[in-house]
Amino acid sequence: MKKTNITKIILYLMLLIISVNLVSGAIGSLIGSTGDLAATLSSQLPDPVEPGNFVEVRFNIQNEGATENDVTFELLPSYPLSLLPGDNGVRKIGTMLGRQMGEDAVLLYYKLKVNPEATAGNSTLKLRYMTKPRVYKQFKDFIVRIREPQAFLTIDAVKTEPEELLPGRIGYVKIGLTNYAKFGMRNIWLTLDTINMPFSGFESSNEKFISRVEPGETIYETFKIIVDGDATSKVYNVPIALSYEDDIGTEYSRDVEIGLIVNERPKYLINIEELIVLYEGQSGEVIFSISNVGTADIKFAILELLPSSNDEYNIISAEKVYVGNLESDDFETINYKIHVDGVTKKEVPFNLVLKYKDNFNNQYEDVHQLPFKIYSKREAGKLGLADVPGIGSYLFSSMIAMLIIVFTTFMILDWMTNKMARYKRILWLIVILTPGIGALAYYFFGRKKSEI
Repeated sequence: MKKTNITKIILYLMLLIISVNLVSGAIGSLIGSTGDLAATLSSQLPDPVEPGNFVEVRFNIQNEGATENDVTFELLPSYPLSLLPGDNGVRKIGTMLGRQMGEDAVLLYYKLKVNPEATAGNSTLKLRYMTKPRVYKQFKDFIVRIREPQAFLTIDAVKTEPEELLPGRIGYVKIGLTNYAKFGMRNIWLTLDTINMPFSGFESSNEKFISRVEPGETIYETFKIIVDGDATSKVYNVPIALSYEDDIGTEYSRDVEIGLIVNERPKYLINIEELIVLYEGQSGEVIFSISNVGTADIKFAILELLPSSNDEYNIISAEKVYVGNLESDDFETINYKIHVDGVTKKEVPFNLVLKYKDNFNNQYEDVHQLPFKIYSKREAGKLGLADVPGIGSYLFSSMIAMLIIVFTTFMILDWMTNKMARYKRILWLIVILTPGIGALAYYFFGRKKSEI
């Protein structure tokens, strides 16, 4: 009897355990069939934000449950936060898959405006969502931090005279300082840091003192400087130290940078480096040289040799040559092949066009005219510029010619007295009259045979 009761009790317990498991499984299945969305405020920029400024907020949305369809979010800001015009705060996401988390999470972005009259503290944001049943569910409130406006002065205007400072010259840097605080600032020091810069204060220090600037007021201070003579043409980021205090004695300091442009037009020399064409009727080369004698770089230079306006020379190579870049103190040569025609003038100009840019890509185009002298062949010979025969050469040539004439004459006289067949006489006469070797051939062959 007792064994039967024990058996029944065991059976009842087993049935109870099975029932509990079945119910738990059903409940778990029911719960897992709906989405479980979680939201966090992942960022606030800036944090904290000042009244009157904009703030950007981003929410990270994760689905820890089953797939949800037709998901829509809505942001509900309250004073002093407000949405921008045209934004109703609604973000339609659509389907969020089950377990859509981590890198697959949804990111919501909003940009809000902070009321200028806002006070420091925490402002709340409400975010809610709606799924297919069209029932909104709201997350817990989110906090946006707001702080009091900082007392600050800012440099909001920088002008230089001239607009681009020149190496080795005096310039002026005019700085505009504005007080954006709601109260006055005093004991203001403005320091231009020229250490490791190609600038120096000129006839004044690199510091300026301002006793007071009222709220909303802008004042201007001017620094007189001189630029180093070898300053490279570029933009220099010059540090400025700004220190001041408010009316209750709180001290502030800021370090900012301003950009100052140093630039001068590139300077160069262009010359005829070598001329391998000396007299009319000759072809050869002319070599031009370009030297960068300034501090600014010459960039993307192209040299063009223009055709002669009076056909005094012809260009037999490319008229345009890419020179490239020339840094300060660089030197480059450019070759052209030309043919010099007959000219009536002693001096003829080469017309050149040089196109280039500076460090700031300003375009320049310069025209040059470089004269060169054209000699006759005889003049070139007299100056030792060409292999033109001199008087000695002419005398030697004349003597040789006279000897040939005399020798040929004697050979003709010999031919006249030499008895031979008629056809041979005619042939040898033709040979003797042949310039150069004709008389010599007769001497060795015709005359000899006649003697035999």
